Amino acid sequence: MSKILKFFLIFYLFLFPLWGLGDLFAQNQLPYLSPHLLPNYEELTPLQQKKAKTLEDFFQKIYDNNQFNGSVLIQDSGKILLHKAYGYANFKTLDTMRITTPMRLASVSKQFTAVAIMTLYEQKKLAFDDSIHKYLPELPAIYKGITIRHLLNHTSGLVDYFGLENHIYQHFAGEYPLYNRDLLDYFVRYAPRLNFKIGKGAGYSNTGYVFLALIVEKVSKKSFHKFLNDHIFRPLGMKNSFVHAIYNKEIVLKSDTIILKKDTIFQDKNETRVEVLQKVVAKYVTQERKRAYGFLWDNIEVFKSWDFQRFDGMVGEKGVCVSTTDFLLWENAILENKILKKETMQQALNYPLDADFGSYYYGFGWCIPKAAPHVSFHHGLYSGFRTYAERTPSAKRLVVILNNTQIGGQMTPIILRVNKILLNEDYPELPQTYYEKSLLNRFELIYKIRK
Repeated sequence: MSKILKFFLIFYLFLFPLWGLGDLFAQNQLPYLSPHLLPNYEELTPLQQKKAKTLEDFFQKIYDNNQFNGSVLIQDSGKILLHKAYGYANFKTLDTMRITTPMRLASVSKQFTAVAIMTLYEQKKLAFDDSIHKYLPELPAIYKGITIRHLLNHTSGLVDYFGLENHIYQHFAGEYPLYNRDLLDYFVRYAPRLNFKIGKGAGYSNTGYVFLALIVEKVSKKSFHKFLNDHIFRPLGMKNSFVHAIYNKEIVLKSDTIILKKDTIFQDKNETRVEVLQKVVAKYVTQERKRAYGFLWDNIEVFKSWDFQRFDGMVGEKGVCVSTTDFLLWENAILENKILKKETMQQALNYPLDADFGSYYYGFGWCIPKAAPHVSFHHGLYSGFRTYAERTPSAKRLVVILNNTQIGGQMTPIILRVNKILLNEDYPELPQTYYEKSLLNRFELIYKIRK
């Protein structure tokens, strides 16, 4: 038996069956990741083990009840209690959701935009109290006096562009997607009135964070996605993180061999000799990056694809894709001052009293609850994704819940129950709505039988 034949026989009998372990790794059944990204129950105290078990039971139940689909990471006292993915990243192809699956963060992206601005501040390339006209001079005069700090704190008075949606669509009729520069041009053309006097009120404005991303590009002379990649994602080893929108394709270097010349040198009835001149060329190609896709509950399809919106080209206020594994790297880097100096980061958690949103103040990319100023958090809701991140540095606590099926009304009840579990308190079951119950039956029929 030849050596080649022996190799293929051994591969088929012994190695090929192991190939299937990749699916188990992908479904978080085996510790394929660095240990610090997964729970280690032997390191947990009895109370932490109890909390970990309760959390796992809770999320498994709400997943079984069709109330959650996504990835969750919960760390307390520096110990991971739960890090698990549930359901599908894509309901059309039935791709398994993984803890390494990048998810669109929606407005949770704002903290990355804020850190990009703070990075440029540390590089002495801008100041928080600079006028935005220094970087976006084409803006109309009515916005004179707005500073970078006002954009970060939502105290600029700028109207949220989502409130102008219909008029924006009319202005850009037939054009999609829309990009940051398009929104700037719209404000230059129409100069929408301010909602309140600059610095004398609070109004959540996605517009402000779109402008912040433009400022990052203007100052750094890099695209927003390249700046985040160069200063955050790559240095921290966040391999499953990138900016979505037009930047959701990965550029890959490939090599091809091409024939430059092919000549017959000698030919007769016994022999033919051909001279071939070849050249190896390198070329860049783009390929779709792996990520979760957004879906919306629908009366007909159960989960209808809702992943594309006309505002998808705009970033800064949204657009960042991160997996829960990478979010843990991100949080640890903040705690260890790997990204920003401690005093710079503290400015993000300070807030003007005018940045008052009722139950919380707004810092730089984070919400600060009035009842718990040692906590920072943010919600996200966009294009089928419902996201949440909450951090409590003093307790080394992190809660990240990323869902891709638009469970808008259920996210807050889920968060409240998670916090009760972390406090070792009893919590009521999460009730199913009639809509959820009816969808569950159809979901099982359409998807689980297919699988």
